[in-house]
Amino acid sequence: MTILNFRINENKKYDFLIIILLYLVCQAPIVLLSNSIFWDDWILYTGSPNLVINIFREQAATLFYLEGPMHIFLLSQFGPWIYKISTLILVGLSGYFLYEIIGKQQTISREVRFFITLFFLILPIYFGRVSLIDFRYTLCCCIFFAGWYFYGKSKILSLACFFVSFNTQSLLVFFAIPVAEIFYRTSSHRSYDDFKNFIFKNLILFFLPFCYFFIKIYFFQPTGSYLGYNQQYSLKNLALSPLYQLLNFFSLNVSSLVLVLVIFVTIVCYGLLAPVAILFARNADKAKARLLIIFGLYAFLFASISYWILGLIPTFNEWSSRHQLLLPLGASFLICGAVASVRKYSIRRQLLALITGSCIVLNISTYFDLLVDWKKQEAMISLISNSKEIRDARVIFFDDRALDLNAIARTYRPYEWSGLMAKAFGNRCRQGYPLSFKSAITNENLTPHLSIDTCPKIDTHTPQIEVLIQKRNQGRIQTLTSLFFNPEGAFMLTFTPP
Repeated sequence: MTILNFRINENKKYDFLIIILLYLVCQAPIVLLSNSIFWDDWILYTGSPNLVINIFREQAATLFYLEGPMHIFLLSQFGPWIYKISTLILVGLSGYFLYEIIGKQQTISREVRFFITLFFLILPIYFGRVSLIDFRYTLCCCIFFAGWYFYGKSKILSLACFFVSFNTQSLLVFFAIPVAEIFYRTSSHRSYDDFKNFIFKNLILFFLPFCYFFIKIYFFQPTGSYLGYNQQYSLKNLALSPLYQLLNFFSLNVSSLVLVLVIFVTIVCYGLLAPVAILFARNADKAKARLLIIFGLYAFLFASISYWILGLIPTFNEWSSRHQLLLPLGASFLICGAVASVRKYSIRRQLLALITGSCIVLNISTYFDLLVDWKKQEAMISLISNSKEIRDARVIFFDDRALDLNAIARTYRPYEWSGLMAKAFGNRCRQGYPLSFKSAITNENLTPHLSIDTCPKIDTHTPQIEVLIQKRNQGRIQTLTSLFFNPEGAFMLTFTPP
């Protein structure tokens, strides 16, 4: 039995070539962030091994206690770059598996298959993938699509992949998608009797998520500071979260430069996609469009519901984009269904080019913002390392006046400031906080951010200092030029004893 099918005809060669090309244009910029550290990554990167192990032990059910050792091994033996390269490969593999899965459905044409896979890979969402802490989500998602692909080829391998992938627990709910697809594809009449026979023939498949959930509940309960983690289910959240998600989408701002670039790239895509886009535009009909939309809504719902019910909203701001992990599949079907619903052939083709062009520009724009953010952090590390005032303090409050350089509208957490100082000075014994935290600081919440065993105790009597961070030049172009060519010259620090 052949597990992987590499037989490629001419049409498939062209499809693969264009999909890979556009995927790399959109997502390969992650390589420019090879050494970047963001958000919770500072705990992994500068935290003590005991702290990292303890965090994931308390979380439980994250790769069965293996996630902490995995991060320690990858960072000590390789470095942050291995996550970025692996992420690029894993997301690409997920797209390949999806392409082959769709190919099993005889009702889906070549051109629809092409665009669903393309949009799945290039939609400008789930930028949480750039953080090391979210690597498990990317890994589990790829393993999930591998399990889906292998079902029918090797059930043992498929079930093993599904079971491991459930370490990202939103996949327990999303599992309904491959089950529905397998039933739809293998049942001729799709009647009630067919469904009963399908369940009887695939009992292990149906019981697999319940088996995992049972093991998790009874043997891998969160403890310590993670007690009750992701267990605050609420119907109110289920009602309000979709509304907040929609409001976040409509609150997004796009610069005039991005709009100009979208027009230019759309023109290029119009010609590049012509052989497949013409087929899509000519062959689309209402019946196929309706099926694509129905499945897209179904997939979008099951991708979101496990987040919505916990009040976790898949937005584009901060790091909640990690909750967008499973949205590309449903969104891709919805987009293709919506385009197929348009009456005029010429407009269908133009829309396909416009959507592709927009995805390319928005991906590159966001990766550039993330690169600027990382360059800002590197500049901060350099300035901090040369500061005697910060070196002599133990508790430092930062007043960051350069927030416009932060990607995805984010602010730095306390452990990020602590991580920047740990990188600058080579030890973990300083605590950093945003200035806005100062009024809430007490002895009780001055817990170590990066170490649980090596630093002297810190309390409210420990030497403190306030640091004002300002740009030397208010113009964005001048600041960006400094960041890339003279990082230390981009900012200045002003110190105020509390």
